[in-house]
Amino acid sequence: MWTVFTYNVTASGTSSTLQFRATGPSNGYGGYLDAVELSPVSNSPQAPPGPTGFGSVPVAPSGVRLSWNAAPTATSYRLFVNGPGVSFNQNVGNITSVQGVGLPNGTYSAQLFAVNQSGESLTPALHNFTIGRVPPGPVASPGLTITKVGTNVTVSWPAAPGASEHVLEVTTTAADTLSIPTPVTTLFAANVPSGTYQLRVFGRNACGAGPPTSAAFVTVP
Repeated sequence: MWTVFTYNVTASGTSSTLQFRATGPSNGYGGYLDAVELSPVSNSPQAPPGPTGFGSVPVAPSGVRLSWNAAPTATSYRLFVNGPGVSFNQNVGNITSVQGVGLPNGTYSAQLFAVNQSGESLTPALHNFTIGRVPPGPVASPGLTITKVGTNVTVSWPAAPGASEHVLEVTTTAADTLSIPTPVTTLFAANVPSGTYQLRVFGRNACGAGPPTSAAFVTVP
């Protein structure tokens, strides 16, 4: 017949030693230890889970409000934001929203960690947001003015409001596309190889690219 004994042992320090001894009755017969099973039970505090509901709404001027749901057992939050010319990494305290204004136009990535006395959440909440607007495409229709003199070609277009540069896309009959970024609104090409070319242009800034103009075509003999 086997008897099962269960003991709760509280250990302290970085290491502990447990000793087991089988003692027989006085008639000389000994006992046996068939198996010993150790099951650790931890009552120590754990790092909190990652926050949920992480999102943003725009505020003026050129700002954003980030907010999130409180994480269980969290006592504060660490916010990391990276974007054009901006790198923010700070514990913002035991709050569930934060606001920033006067930010440069562009796209930002944000990470949010819940924090307590045991550490940070293993997985952060992630969110991307954009300050400013993507520029509209050049306003003229059909949009491009093409002048050809022999094998020399000049292409011009009206500026896209809000664009920091423009990109001219040139596609050949072989379906090869060349993208030419430029801060100006007129480009000149000399001694263009013979063929038919498709041209279009779009405005671009730190927030991304605007819609392109309608395609225009030029044939060089």
